[in-house]
Amino acid sequence: MFAMSCIALVAPLPAFAQAQTGSATPTLPESQIHAAEFSSPFEFISAATSIDQFEIQTSALAEQLAESREVKQFAADTAAMHRASIEAIRSIGANEGVEIATPSMDGEQKGMIGKLEPQKGAEFDRSYLAAQVYIHQRAIAVYRGYATKGGKLGQYAADTLPKIVEQYQMVIELAEKLGVDAAQKPATAY
Repeated sequence: MFAMSCIALVAPLPAFAQAQTGSATPTLPESQIHAAEFSSPFEFISAATSIDQFEIQTSALAEQLAESREVKQFAADTAAMHRASIEAIRSIGANEGVEIATPSMDGEQKGMIGKLEPQKGAEFDRSYLAAQVYIHQRAIAVYRGYATKGGKLGQYAADTLPKIVEQYQMVIELAEKLGVDAAQKPATAY
């Protein structure tokens, strides 16, 4: 079920996941990002912590490979936020009897990291920002999809969703500031 939800989520974003050199990733207004569907708390925890793990790993790369001081700062802030998120979700899940062994990324996320790793400087900055736009769109869908489920996990999703939307707007603004068109993010690595 979750796999189908992710496919539905990324369907409007084929340029990002499968782009050739020179193609672009469209940003979406936050209001147009549809909620993912989950059949269990485990699916939500797995999806949310997968995003967190991706954010932590790409942020570590950005701190090493980015050229822009602003990108490095955004990465550091992002990593801190997502480390705290993993701890909170796992704690709430454990209290509700839903645990996952270790947060892990999905194949698509691993592929994006593999394409980011060899890049450096301004090229890395552009690709990292494109990845951030995409993953924040995905995070909005995940959290929006669980925010109405109730319970402590649903409340956590509802409370966290505005922070994710704010971070999504920040990454779009940073991309614009660095000259990456906010309407069309280059996805040269994807």
